[in-house]
Amino acid sequence: MDFYFHFVVPNRSLIELGRSGFVTDAICSQFSRYVSAWWEKLCRQAVSGGVIGGDMYNLAGRWWGNVSRDEAIELDVVAQSMDGKKLLVGECKWTEGEDAGSETTEAGSSSTESTFTSESILSAEQSTNENGTVNTSASVQEAPKLSFSEDTLMEWPVDGNILMDYNMDQTVYFPTLDQYKLSPAIAVQAVEGAPVLASVPGTVYSIEENAQTGTTVTMEIGSGYQAIYGQLTDLTVQEGDTVKEGEVIGYIGQPTKYYSKEGSNLYFAMKKDGEPVDPIAYLP
Repeated sequence: MDFYFHFVVPNRSLIELGRSGFVTDAICSQFSRYVSAWWEKLCRQAVSGGVIGGDMYNLAGRWWGNVSRDEAIELDVVAQSMDGKKLLVGECKWTEGEDAGSETTEAGSSSTESTFTSESILSAEQSTNENGTVNTSASVQEAPKLSFSEDTLMEWPVDGNILMDYNMDQTVYFPTLDQYKLSPAIAVQAVEGAPVLASVPGTVYSIEENAQTGTTVTMEIGSGYQAIYGQLTDLTVQEGDTVKEGEVIGYIGQPTKYYSKEGSNLYFAMKKDGEPVDPIAYLP
């Protein structure tokens, strides 16, 4: 069902009109990232409420932040034991390829199609040692505090006219495609090379090359919300970076073939718990 709403619904008009090539390109460019995110969710679900090593664990989640002044980490699965004395720290890996077997890479991750490794179980009072064990209590205190709600007001990431509106109820005309389809984002007109600002504080969750939206940055901004910036170039951020509101994250790049008639623009989208929401509702 999630796959249907993620890929089929936004492209229903193109599918019905037989423009399957565009849809296939879009799905292929995003599919590995999509499956990887779901594999992480399944790993967290498997750990939540489970008994591991004789200890039962609470609801598992993700965690990211600084473990020192110069080092930041992201943990795919973190769950605290029911007695509060231990943390389960896990790393999820999804890779795709013809050779998805049991071969181990130099980095120590398996090249199987999907693996979950419980890296270690750390006692809550454990401190950093010479082998690099995380000081759990100190790390949790240093976690970035991201807060976002329906009442949060963001700032515009670029100045420009809206070329294309958000609409997940009625179809919107896409000039380049010469088709009507649902629009999960807004397209804001901007000249190539214009700086793109973070609309709200957040942590860079992913950076990917997307057939439709080019270089695309997805940021976790708190409370299940994500802000998504596309059609970028010359990024100033990396995955895992914590970004302040108003900080430059990159610059407007050349539009992809899906937006050649619209011209250079910023693709700007938001999601709440994986479902599209209207960015305009949070902008002044």
